[in-house]
Amino acid sequence: MGFLDGLLKKGAKMIDDAIGEGSHAVTDLANQAISQMDGVLGNSQHTAAGESAAPQTAGNRSASAGRQAKKSFDQKLREFVARSGEYELGGRLTVQELEQEFGKEIYTRATGRCAPENITYTIYQGQERRLLIRLWENSNVYQHAANREIRRFCEENGVKLLDFFDYMPNEEEYMSERLTQALG
Repeated sequence: MGFLDGLLKKGAKMIDDAIGEGSHAVTDLANQAISQMDGVLGNSQHTAAGESAAPQTAGNRSASAGRQAKKSFDQKLREFVARSGEYELGGRLTVQELEQEFGKEIYTRATGRCAPENITYTIYQGQERRLLIRLWENSNVYQHAANREIRRFCEENGVKLLDFFDYMPNEEEYMSERLTQALG
C-alpha cells in the first residue's frame, strides 16, 4: 500500500494547494480513505500529510484518545508567522523566478538530470524577502544534484534557506528555534 498511499498523499496535497490556503478538505478526505484502507488491510495507519501512527491497540488506543490531532507543518508555520507580528508568509517561489531575480542560471541543466524543486514557502518582512523554506516529502529528492546546487547558490549569495522534512515530527519548538535563528 506504500506506493498507493504516496500517490494519494501527493495528489491530495496538490489539490489542496490549488484550492488555496486554509483549505485542507482534500487532505482530510485522503486521510480518512487511507485509514479505512489500512483498517481493512490491517496495516499501520498513515495520513496524507505523510505522518505515520502506530496501529491502534488496546494499549495505545486510550493514550491517543485524549490527544488532539497533530498540526501540519503549514499550520505550525502560519502560527509562527502570526505570533511574530512582523513577518508575512508568501507562497511558492519557482527556481526560474529566483534565476530571473539574480539574472543568471543557478543550477546545471543537463540531459538526464532532474530539475530542482521549487521553494515551498517564502517569508517576507515588509517588501523584503527574508527567508526561503523548502519542505521535502522524501530525502531522495533532497539529494538530487540540482537541489544541492540551489542550496550552494543561496549560501554563496547570502540568501537564507531552510530545509524541513515533511516526514519528520517538526515540533513547534524546534521549528520556532530554527526560524527565529534564520530570521534573526
